[in-house]
This record gives sequence, structure tokens and C-alpha cells, in this order.
Amino acid sequence: MSLEFTLSYGKGELPLSLPENLKLESVLEPPTPRDVSEEEVVLDGLENPIDSPRLRDLLSPGETVCVVVSDVTRAWQRMSVYLPLLVDEILAGGVKEEDVKFISATGTHRSQTREEHRLLLGDLADRFQIVDHDCRDADSLVSLGTTSRGTPVEVNRMVTECDRLILTGAATYHVMAGWGGGRKSILPGVASYEAIQANHVLALKSAPETGRDMRCRCAFMEDNPLHLDMDEACSMVNPDFVFNVVMGGDGRIAAAVSGHWRSAHLKGTELVNDLNGVTVDRKADVVVASAGGYPKDMVLYQSSKTVFNSIEAVRDGGTLVVLAMCDEGSGSDECFEILTGYSDQVAREKVLRERFSIPRYVGYLLADQALKANIVLVSELRRSDLEGSGIIAVNSVEEAMAEVSRLHPEGGSAYVIPHGGSVFPFVKR
Repeated sequence: MSLEFTLSYGKGELPLSLPENLKLESVLEPPTPRDVSEEEVVLDGLENPIDSPRLRDLLSPGETVCVVVSDVTRAWQRMSVYLPLLVDEILAGGVKEEDVKFISATGTHRSQTREEHRLLLGDLADRFQIVDHDCRDADSLVSLGTTSRGTPVEVNRMVTECDRLILTGAATYHVMAGWGGGRKSILPGVASYEAIQANHVLALKSAPETGRDMRCRCAFMEDNPLHLDMDEACSMVNPDFVFNVVMGGDGRIAAAVSGHWRSAHLKGTELVNDLNGVTVDRKADVVVASAGGYPKDMVLYQSSKTVFNSIEAVRDGGTLVVLAMCDEGSGSDECFEILTGYSDQVAREKVLRERFSIPRYVGYLLADQALKANIVLVSELRRSDLEGSGIIAVNSVEEAMAEVSRLHPEGGSAYVIPHGGSVFPFVKR
């Protein structure tokens, strides 16, 4: 098998030549999506709901409808493709345009501009009202009680005062909740800041200085306390319908599910594995992964997904080389500060428990992964930028391969992952 490749990097490509003493076991690529249009995929999802009547048959004239949509940080979902078709389905149920409103599930993110609303809704932004959720606006929140894990379920009153509530989004791998989509539209999407913090801190074990809860990880929901807490909160809201897309490796909509908010989302997670999961016989000594180029590798924060995915294929003590340009820097001051500003995981965890945020958790988790395997980052960041993080920063593939040769003088097995931001490796049991 050839040891020479061309991998995406920024808006261009970089050549890769693996050291001769590495044995390339496989190039890990997702299956090729069906050769159908995105519109056909969306319509197929809407026409075949799971554990629910079709949306148009669920609605009645005179009812008010609230549609929860993701915010601009998830514009890769291509909402402007599927939302018009969803609206057609709503109107086919006899609902009037003036009775349909949108709320953006911003979670703890900032409010959005008019231009960003148009990016999300396309031409629908001129026809329908869209409101950004504000997790700190007490007047906009209503309390529904407390979950069994102590999370206060305080949500935007828009999702409780409508006759029909529809969730939209994407089923995708998530570093804490197992999978994104479904119930995440409620918590954290339209929940209070206090609810979001209480839920997300479940990613850590309950006792101080005991680290992360390994049940809160990618592709795992069965006994994931953070997911189960989200699920319980969503059941208290009890949405009427969900529509979630699944993205293919080419960045287009490859599958779609609709129906009951829980069972349709579960089917979506299965499709994520079908479209983005790859199975390997064993973990390798060395894995080289590209984040997939622009825009996935603009910043370190976004590129971290490639680390969390690809390291699943690396043995303990092995080496992961990630190609991610990061030409716009870290992408998150909180992430970068906790990654580089503390001497060990105990110190990082202390700060995280005191001031939990997802960016801080991502920084904490990056440092945690660097304790289990050598991480070499090919980017525009300087070595000194990541000093103290455990991550080795280099500026060329040649430097990265020199590090691989230094760390593995006897050679070993290797995988190459051209789209590390999308592919998730599963190791056969």
C-alpha cells in the first residue's frame, strides 16, 4: 500500500510521506453517501416519520407552531436547504404562516445578526419571526421542575406556550452527550444558564480530583448521565415532533429522520454510524489525520473534534498527527487558557468545576488526551503557543514525520484518516 498521500490543509493540500518503517494498515474513509439530491433526502425523511404521524397530519388549522433551529455555529447543517421543505409540510397541515415562529437554540452562545438569521433560514427570514434564545434572561424563562440529577429545567417560554413544538438540528457525534441533535435542542439549546451548567458538569465525576466521567463520550448514550439528564429535561417539555439531518463526509445532507423526538433521534444516531463510522481490527501505533481542510481547521477549538475522533484509533502511548491549519488561532480564549495555563489536570479540573464551560472542557479534554498518546499538531501555531499542553506543535508535515520517527524508532502500524473531523473509528471488540 502506498505510503504517499495528499491531505487537505486550510484551503489547499499538503503532501504526506510516511516513514518507511511504518506499516500502513488502512486508509479510514466513510462509506460513499447515496447519489441523490439533498432535497430528495429531506423529503424522504419527512414522508417517513418514526413512531409518529406525518407532520402535516399531526397539525390542525388554527394551531400555533414553534420551530427550534440551531444557531450559526452549526450552519454546516445546511438549514436553508431543509427548513423551507419543513415549512411546506407545516403549511400543508393547515397552519397559517403568521402562526409559525422560529427560536434559535443558542444555548450559552451570543445573539445573532440579521445576516446570520438569513444564513440559517434563507428566504424564510423575510417571512417568519425568529428569536434568539437568551439563557440569562430570567423574564423569558419558565420553570418546569428539576431532573432526578438535580438540574433545574428552566426553558424559554416560547417552547411551552405554543400549541405544537418542533425540534430541528443534526444527529452527529458529540464529545460529551454521545450524539448531538434531538433532545439537545431543549437542553442546552433553549435552557437557562444554570440548567446548562448543572447538566454539563455531569461530564466530570462527582468527587473533586477524580477527573472526567468516561460514560460522557462520543458515540455513547446508554449509561451516559449527561445525555440521560438531557433526555429527562426534554421529556418534561415533550416536543411534538423532531426533524434531524445526518451529514455525509462531503458536507452535504446524506440522511434525514423525523417523528417522535426520542426514537427518531435514536435512528439518526444509527445513521451517523452508518455514514461516518469505520471499524478497525485493532488500534495503531501511529495515526495521521487531516481535519478536512477549510472551514473545519480554521481554529484549534474546531479542530479538536479531529483529535477526539481520531485518537480512538491510536493505542495508549502511540502517536496522533493532526493536520489542521489553525490560521485564525485558538478559536476560544477559555479553551486555550485552560489548555496552556495550568501545570496538570488536577489544576485544570479545579478551574473547570468552579467555572464550567464547554470551551474550558474542550481544553481540559485535549490535555487529557495528550496524556494517553503523543499528539503532534501540524498548524500555523508556534511550538511555544502550546507549551505546557502536552501537544507538540510543528509547522510542516516533514517536522511531524521527524517526530514520529523519534517517538517510534522501531516503526509500527499506521492508519491515515483524510477526513478526521467526520470519521469516527470503532475498534472491534
